[in-house]
Amino acid sequence: MDRDYLNEIWKENRKTVIGLLLIIILLTVVFVVTLKTKDSVIMTDQDAVIERLNEDEVEEALTSELDINQYLDVLHGKIKEKYGDMLEGYEIAEGKLLDDGTWYVTTIEKPLVDQWSLPSDKYRIILHKNGDSWQIVAEPNLIFAYSDYPDIPEGVIKSANNL
Repeated sequence: MDRDYLNEIWKENRKTVIGLLLIIILLTVVFVVTLKTKDSVIMTDQDAVIERLNEDEVEEALTSELDINQYLDVLHGKIKEKYGDMLEGYEIAEGKLLDDGTWYVTTIEKPLVDQWSLPSDKYRIILHKNGDSWQIVAEPNLIFAYSDYPDIPEGVIKSANNL
């Protein structure tokens, strides 16, 4: 090939080549950062920053997880009592009973219609046992920020956010 011909091609396409190189560099940086923060993703919600910890750290943060089957009817009944018709088409997951049975976290979401349907948003909800009765202390939300719920232990919020 002629050197003048190569110089002509470079002049015509240098912006494209430089653009592609910049994109490759940017994607490499994003990939490296993603690898380094694999277990700790920062998300923002209502001007709050929540750190999603890996599953082992969440389990360490909880004081205990108890058998929930004996409480499900009461807990789901409390949620259905408050939200009634708004829950039509949604399912309440089994959830987790935490902190010696005084906190309950679960999710509410629409079930998949078939293998081709996209999952719906997953709403989390937190209940607290006050004496002999359960109270909803955190309304259904996509994610909970610690700053919005100062009276709820961080371990409970972490567990809810990781459902």
